[in-house]
Amino acid sequence: MDLADDQSPTLFGPTRRRASPRSAPGEGSAGTLGGVPQSRGPLVRVVVERGIDDPALADGLTYRAIDDRVQVGDRVTVPLGRGAKATGGIVVAIEPGEAPAGVRLKNVIERSESRLLPSLIELARWMSRYYACPLGMVLSTMVPAAVKH
Repeated sequence: MDLADDQSPTLFGPTRRRASPRSAPGEGSAGTLGGVPQSRGPLVRVVVERGIDDPALADGLTYRAIDDRVQVGDRVTVPLGRGAKATGGIVVAIEPGEAPAGVRLKNVIERSESRLLPSLIELARWMSRYYACPLGMVLSTMVPAAVKH
């Protein structure tokens, strides 16, 4: 079952959209980063489902989305760290504009059709502040295990 763009967001979604690992120069790539093509999608702020205690990273990490259909609340898989380990996360903001000159961003690897509602993300932000817990850990508890795998 594939969700249409005009349907209301849901927490569960059976389909996944994978980024193409390689594309031809004329097929949407905007340069390469370590041999991996850069997509031209919007910039998104992703909170990974792990505890990152650095206050500067509390609001998430910035990635380049694989397409323009990404929305706040989407569950995505992103590369994390020097080894680019695939890690789950939630999109908490869509950033306006482009990346500053000279800054190379990693691409979102995969976008799932499962989505958290904006009201749940706001609740998670409040819980994170109130309980002094990383936002990624709070959001991780809101997504059922069946959706994560």
